[in-house]
Amino acid sequence: QVSSGSLRNVIGFKTNVSHSDALMTLNLWMTSQVPFSASVDQMSKFYTFVSEGAADAKIDIKREFTSCSSIFTPLIRARSSEVVHGKFLSPKDLYWHDPTGCSETTEEFVLVKNRMFPRRMLCSTYPNLCEFFTEACGVPKVPTTADYVEMLLRLSKVALPSQVAHQVFRVFVRWATDIHSVSDKNDLVYVKDSLQKLETTILPTLVDKWVSLHPSFGLVCWSDDDELKQHFQNCIDVDFIQFGTLSSEDKQILYGRVAALMKSLGIPALSKVVHREAIFYGTADNREKATLLCGLLPYMQRYIYKTHRDAYINFQQNEIMKLSNLQIIVVEKLFHKYMLKGHESSSKKRFKCHCLLQV
Repeated sequence: QVSSGSLRNVIGFKTNVSHSDALMTLNLWMTSQVPFSASVDQMSKFYTFVSEGAADAKIDIKREFTSCSSIFTPLIRARSSEVVHGKFLSPKDLYWHDPTGCSETTEEFVLVKNRMFPRRMLCSTYPNLCEFFTEACGVPKVPTTADYVEMLLRLSKVALPSQVAHQVFRVFVRWATDIHSVSDKNDLVYVKDSLQKLETTILPTLVDKWVSLHPSFGLVCWSDDDELKQHFQNCIDVDFIQFGTLSSEDKQILYGRVAALMKSLGIPALSKVVHREAIFYGTADNREKATLLCGLLPYMQRYIYKTHRDAYINFQQNEIMKLSNLQIIVVEKLFHKYMLKGHESSSKKRFKCHCLLQV
């Protein structure tokens, strides 16, 4: 540091750092081949200074920041005054805050494994620079759908499903809310396509393993009937999605928005993939019962048409379900067992019944 003012003037040293100088310095840091280290306190002061230039319109921050990786993120969690290794990322690779808490959970598990990765949520690193990063630099306020898929994939590599199942549920709730509120379905398509890949194992299951919707994992469904689940939870060709222990409020969300989301993603409810198969002994004369039912059918049709119009139309369009194909069989003893559609698995227990409609 030169203390003589006259000497500084003669030599031509700058007496003040301009905002353009700061951007030039940032560019040198970004392009340097040497790993960059700094403390969060140092970088906070630096970005605060840059933000002042942006506020005075002295520099075009969006042009400078969106075109390159210009935001420093530490690779490990440390005190704000501690100098640590970090990485420069572009605004599109970051987000300000994660309302699901999944980002923080992922970071905690990664730290346990002593692994280093850039912290993408800026609110915990630069809490006082929200407006600068989100408004001036264009950092998204919340993670994108792709961010969440990547986040869950990273989480699945460092934690067991039983440890973070509820965290996955929070992400599904977020997706269900976002996809329901916008007309653009690109995010839904992205999640659906991602889940079809073998490597995107981000679905937590009852047997504490991660799966995707790739055919190699077999049938993946969610349980909307606890009694039915008891009959199939030990079957090897079906996996049940397990979101952990849910509150009564969470269960309402599960059976509402999240159920609709899973249906759109191709994850069926258990009740939709189970049918009852008849087990009977002995046959008897069916003429009396057949005459009775045939007389009642027109009234039953009229009732269904008036009260369940959609079901009636679907019924009529299904060739297998046409009434002309209806057969009435009277038996001496009748039981049923539960079967998974398209699979050999069935319930070990059979149930006595008096009548059964089987397709």
